[in-house]
Amino acid sequence: MTDDELQMASAATAALFALTFLFGGRVHPMRKIIGDRRIIVSFGAGVSTAYLFVRLMPELAEARETLSAAAATALPLDGMIVYFVAMIGFLLVYGLDHFRRTSDTVAAGTEGEVPGAEARYRAYGMAPYVLLLTYVIVKESAVSMVAMAQYACAIAFHFLAVDHSLRDEMGSVYDARGRFILAAMCVLGWALAATTHVQEWVLALLLAFMSGAVIVNGAVMELPTDRNGRFWSFALGSLMFGLVLMAV
Repeated sequence: MTDDELQMASAATAALFALTFLFGGRVHPMRKIIGDRRIIVSFGAGVSTAYLFVRLMPELAEARETLSAAAATALPLDGMIVYFVAMIGFLLVYGLDHFRRTSDTVAAGTEGEVPGAEARYRAYGMAPYVLLLTYVIVKESAVSMVAMAQYACAIAFHFLAVDHSLRDEMGSVYDARGRFILAAMCVLGWALAATTHVQEWVLALLLAFMSGAVIVNGAVMELPTDRNGRFWSFALGSLMFGLVLMAV
């Protein structure tokens, strides 16, 4: 495919991500067959998890090789810093969620707190995550239509789970402002990816960081025990999409 065709495909992918946030609350495929919306969300969480294990994790090994090749001198531990950066991404996102939950607990017993203040903080905190993930995805997938389609499917499902999680927490606040902020981050992430150039080793580190962040978001947001997750639906989504990725 030509560069222009890939550019158009990446723009369509970013538009899909934005629409996921704008209209995610109305997405309920097979409503007449499956009455429980949570089954669909859990299935989507399984899809994004399969993508993480089958595609993103192997790409970390490639990112390590890219970083080592770009270094002027031999790196300590042969580029293991890639995995350390992935751990930093994991810790940062987990820490933000941990302190948000702590704030929620304190606010529950404090008079005068503004309802939804911590939830709004969570949505604003998700904005750079969505921007960076869209940016990295567009950069990494601009190699073929197959790669673009795989990224689009997995991340759209991931963003759908994020949307439902925030919608449950924020309610009308999310509908009024939060979803528009995150949709705008998808467009901005694509625009930055389309108009900027970064060295391969920088992109490798960004991919590592976002891999760690996606791991913890999958655990914290897509599979919380108090959200009535559906294990068999999740497992089915993981196995089905994992097999598709291995076959392509």
